[in-house]
Amino acid sequence: MNNATSLLKALALVWYSPTFYTEVYQSWRGRIFSLLALLCILTGTACFIKPFKVIHEVHLAGNSLLQQLPTLHFDDHCLLSINTLLPYLIKSPTSGHLLIVFDTTADQQKLAAYPALLFSFGSSGFYVHNDATQAKPLIQFTTYQTIAPVLRNLTLTPEQSIRLLNYLMLVIQIILYGFSVLALFATKAVTGLLAAFIAMPMAFFYRLPLSLSQAFRIGILALIPATCLEFLYNCLLLTETTELQLALSAISLSYICWIIRSTKKQLAT
Repeated sequence: MNNATSLLKALALVWYSPTFYTEVYQSWRGRIFSLLALLCILTGTACFIKPFKVIHEVHLAGNSLLQQLPTLHFDDHCLLSINTLLPYLIKSPTSGHLLIVFDTTADQQKLAAYPALLFSFGSSGFYVHNDATQAKPLIQFTTYQTIAPVLRNLTLTPEQSIRLLNYLMLVIQIILYGFSVLALFATKAVTGLLAAFIAMPMAFFYRLPLSLSQAFRIGILALIPATCLEFLYNCLLLTETTELQLALSAISLSYICWIIRSTKKQLAT
């Protein structure tokens, strides 16, 4: 296989090709990391399906709530004003439970009387309510001036709130996906290094000269079939079990032996 061969083709050859194993053993150096990166991107995409569904559901719930928001205006002193009848109540679209209260004429004591409340906006600040007691605010900002640079002279319509939420959710998904791929890459690289130390005594048994770099390449190759199966498993949204992880480990160990044995035979011909 020459340099023009795609990494996707390499993902197929790794399952069965002694010629490919020998080429990786002899000449692949930095390219093994490219193959590992491609595999982590594919696996990370599959692993992110479940979290993405949760984030999407939260996103839809947030949009339905923001559609109920009044237009909010903060003045020079970051005090909130609402051009609508007070108190303004926002309820859950599904359960009908009261979630948010806007009442710039109410104090903390009056706001704390609302049952099962999540947030409230009153005359002296912003409150996050404690679900356990459903009575007293958990966090209190006695004035909106604590975040003055953001809120001063700000007018926020429901449409603007929804656009802001859409942007924030997109950023969150990109960050989470990036971290998941990086974490997978680091995990697979460390696992490949551990597999390299397993490969070295096997190579000694088969009398195959093996440096640490070559052992690492063989270790990464041995991980790929099991990782591909894990990718398919995650695409089916199945729950991973201890038995699955043991089976994948056994597959990787089998491939270490198979790759070393095939490479030795290929070099001997």
